[in-house]
Amino acid sequence: DDNKVHSPRRNAKSKSCPFCRACLQKVKPSSLWVYTDDRDVVDMDALTSENIRRLLMYINKLPLVVLHVVDLDIYEYHSK
Repeated sequence: DDNKVHSPRRNAKSKSCPFCRACLQKVKPSSLWVYTDDRDVVDMDALTSENIRRLLMYINKLPLVVLHVVDLDIYEYHSK
């Protein structure tokens, strides 16, 4: 069909988390997501709950990023 748009890298895997863009080179995909294909019988509610649970576990293990208050000029930001 000529009306369909096909991405040349459609099956390429992202090297970052789709939510936080953290590097995934050291993370096994099976630690984050449950993959299925057309032959699997899937309970979508259970699958969604499991994927969310795995995502939250991953997020909880990320290092906390704290901005230094000295680096923020709140007055200048609000006065623009």
